[in-house]
Amino acid sequence: MNNGVVLFISKNPKHEKMFFTGIYGYAKFDIFRTDKPVIELLPENYKKNIDDMIKELEIEKPKRALDLKNLKNGDPYISNFQGLKKFSTIFASEAYIEVFPEDFGILRFGSAPFYYISIEDKCKPSLALNLLE
Repeated sequence: MNNGVVLFISKNPKHEKMFFTGIYGYAKFDIFRTDKPVIELLPENYKKNIDDMIKELEIEKPKRALDLKNLKNGDPYISNFQGLKKFSTIFASEAYIEVFPEDFGILRFGSAPFYYISIEDKCKPSLALNLLE
């Protein structure tokens, strides 16, 4: 799968709603390594709040808290897809778009935090464009 579009879909843990939060254009699937720790790639406000987030999650979601501890401790960034920078963006939080499975012609979202679309797939690019109108 190459030259499709990756839509980032994120669940807000406070109210369980799903949001379209960003996009990678001309996406390629493979194993990509930056050789940089994940923590170096995060926005400053996230880095500042990571300890508080870990404390909040330790009781209710210990697995997620452990994931954040590993990020903080320098786990390297590895991804199985990448997009061209000039065709990609992450939205500011006030621009997130609430989405539903039927927006993509599916019954439910999977566990992955992204959705890949291309001309050949069930989810056509026109469905994603409708979200941006």
